[in-house]
Parts: sequence; structure tokens; C-alpha cells
Amino acid sequence: MSHWADILLIAPATANTISKIANGQSDNVLTAMSLVFNGLKDSHKVVAPAMNTHMYDNTFNLSNLNKLKENSWIVIPPIVGYMACGDTGKGKLEKPRKIVGFINDLNKNV
Repeated sequence: MSHWADILLIAPATANTISKIANGQSDNVLTAMSLVFNGLKDSHKVVAPAMNTHMYDNTFNLSNLNKLKENSWIVIPPIVGYMACGDTGKGKLEKPRKIVGFINDLNKNV
């Protein structure tokens, strides 16, 4: 897939997946593909985090997101909203329509 795809989108991206990618782990198909894409210069790598507010705001998670950004990953920030756990706050997946619009705009520049 890395030979024909121009964009890798991970949505929703869990804290676990973000951590694995940021630290170079490749113990499943998704993280292995992410490791391959991270080495490609002409590809776009995009994550859209979705998790509980306290997980999102955790310093380890924010550090991992910064590692991704430092390695040319694009992070579509989560929105504030009501979550499955009953909490309300930042961590809800951006609306799919907006994610698709972002990818379409990005794809125009590929």
C-alpha cells in the first residue's frame, strides 16, 4: 500500500496507537504501515485523535503528538463534546465531514 497511497489517515487515532507510532513500534498492520509511511518523503501522514479528555490532555499523549508533528505528521485536533464515557470536554473525534474535507484539500496539493 505504501507504494501507491499518497495519504495515510488514521481516524480515530487512540492514545495507544499514537504512542506506538510516535515511538516507532510496529506490532500490528496499522503501526507497521505508519512506520513505512514515516520514512517516505512524498507522502502525507494524518492522525485524528479521539479519546477521553483526561487521556488527551495527559502529558505523555501531548508529547507523543508533538513527536508526530516533528516527524511531518498532521494532527487534526479533536473537538469539545460529549463522549461515550459520559464526560464532556476536548477529545471527541472531529466530524467525519470535516476530516474528509481536510483530506480533499490536502489531496489537491499532492
